[in-house]
Amino acid sequence: TVVAEVPRDQDRRPLEKAGWLREQFSTTDSPGPPGHGFSLENRRENTAYYVLESGPISFIVLDSVNEGGFSAGSIDQTQFEWLEQQLVERSSSYLDAEDRPATSDAEDRLIVIVSHHAPSTMNNPFPGADGEERIRGARLKELLHRFPNVILHVAGHSAENSITAQPDPDNRT
Repeated sequence: TVVAEVPRDQDRRPLEKAGWLREQFSTTDSPGPPGHGFSLENRRENTAYYVLESGPISFIVLDSVNEGGFSAGSIDQTQFEWLEQQLVERSSSYLDAEDRPATSDAEDRLIVIVSHHAPSTMNNPFPGADGEERIRGARLKELLHRFPNVILHVAGHSAENSITAQPDPDNRT
């Protein structure tokens, strides 16, 4: 085992979301695009969620960091509503909020959800500075189960490599 001391970085400091988003545009473009997936709209609106289209797959990236504090995550109500709209726009058939079958003229896309926290660690109810309701993992899973073309949720908070099936407990889709 090799142990090496890592010197303290004198420039390291906590960042608010706006500062963190700004930093995404001041780093090198390699290996990704300028902003690393974030847009100028994200910077203007101080949001850290977006969609990346790649072939037949839509990657919907969520911001699960709770600015109210603590390491557990959640998403705000505005982002939750945005997510539902993104899912509807990429699904020709799904279940509506009352679990009724719904259809649209949308072209079906395979959908991958990406977030720092998995639903199991999205249990932080503390409101952010805006006081907006926080949506936790159970409610997020309920939403995702309404859309049969959501095929994967990639999360990294636990830093453990595992794949866990998440069948709909109500067997709706």
